Amino acid sequence: PYQKDSLKKIFPSDHIESIKFYEGGLLSIGSTRVICKSVYIHPNKWGKYIINNPDSEDAILLMIHETTHTYQGKRIESCIKMSLSSLYAQFIAFLTKGSRSYAYYYPINLSSDIKKHYYNPEQEASIIEDYFYLKFFDGNLSTTNCYDCFENKYFLDNLEDIYLDILNKYE
Repeated sequence: PYQKDSLKKIFPSDHIESIKFYEGGLLSIGSTRVICKSVYIHPNKWGKYIINNPDSEDAILLMIHETTHTYQGKRIESCIKMSLSSLYAQFIAFLTKGSRSYAYYYPINLSSDIKKHYYNPEQEASIIEDYFYLKFFDGNLSTTNCYDCFENKYFLDNLEDIYLDILNKYE
């Protein structure tokens, strides 16, 4: 069900099959949440659960983003660490910029050794979401969370390399 076929373009099938998706409920109040291998979907601004529409670009991108978090937290110790790191990044973004949304913005024009340790969990999920959007939906670069991609004519190749590095990091 859901957008699992799209998820399999990015993540291993056995990981996809291990995830449980829930719509609504107490754990989805305020925003979509990931707790280890469970994803609690928050309704959109119209009160609808976008996951019900398997062809929805927004639903697929949300599932890519949230599945990245389940992949980051495959083991219980990494699940707790990922959750705390994500909350910390959002908290710092809110304190310094006035919005937790800044935790999702990322650069790609970094040296290789810095990239391996630079990104917080939200940036990693945004990178994989944006890579999927640009590669499989032929998306518009201006609507991604990458703030320096326009400075790099090989941005899609760079995103692919970073995406693969992120997956390898959590193997």
